[in-house]
Amino acid sequence: MKLTPGQIRIIENRLRKEDKIFDEMVLLELTDHIATVIEKEDRPFDVVFPEFWNSKDKVLLITHAKKQMEFKANRVEIYFWKGFLKPYSLVVYGFTLLLAFRLTEHREVFSSFFNISLFTLMIGVLTTFLLMKFMEEKPFFYTKKLFQSISLFFILVLQLINSFFKEHFFSSQPLSILYIMIVAVYLIAIVSFVQAHRFGKKLKQYIYNP
Repeated sequence: MKLTPGQIRIIENRLRKEDKIFDEMVLLELTDHIATVIEKEDRPFDVVFPEFWNSKDKVLLITHAKKQMEFKANRVEIYFWKGFLKPYSLVVYGFTLLLAFRLTEHREVFSSFFNISLFTLMIGVLTTFLLMKFMEEKPFFYTKKLFQSISLFFILVLQLINSFFKEHFFSSQPLSILYIMIVAVYLIAIVSFVQAHRFGKKLKQYIYNP
C-alpha cells in the first residue's frame, strides 16, 4: 500500500504536534520509517496508522529520536560556550580592556557612555528575549532555551547594576572596567549564539537504532 502525500503529511503533523519533533532531519527519517512500516501492511491507512501510533514500536522510535535530539542539543550548547574562547573573542577582550582603561580615565565621557549603553542594552536584551519567547520554536529548536537563559542572566545583571550599584560603577575604576567588559561579553554572546544556531542547522546526523 503506497501512502499518498496527504497521509504522509498526517504523519509529519502528528510528529510535530504531539511529539515535538522539530528537527527536520529527524522528522524526515521518522516519517520515512513510519511510512515504510505502514506500507508493508495490506490494510487501510486509517486502521494501520492508529495501531502503530499507539504501539510499543512507536514509543521506542520516539524515545530514540529524543535521545538523538538531546545529543545534538548538547553539541550546540558546547559550541556556543566555546565561542567565548575563540581567537577573535580573546582579541575583543584584550581590545576592550585597553579601551576600558582609557575610557575610565575620563569620567564625564564614561558617565555618558554608561547611561546610554546601560539603557540601550536593557531595552535590547529585553526586546530580544521577548521576541524569542514568542517566536515559533521550530527554526530555533536547539538554541531557543539557551538564548533565553543567557538573555535572562544579562537582564538580571543589568537591572542589578541600574538599581543598586550605579553610583559605585561611576566612582570605582575597577567596577567601571568590569561594566565595559560585561558589555563586550554580551556582544560576544550574541555572535556566539548566531554561530551556534547555524551550527545546529548543519547537524544532519541521524541514525535509527532503538
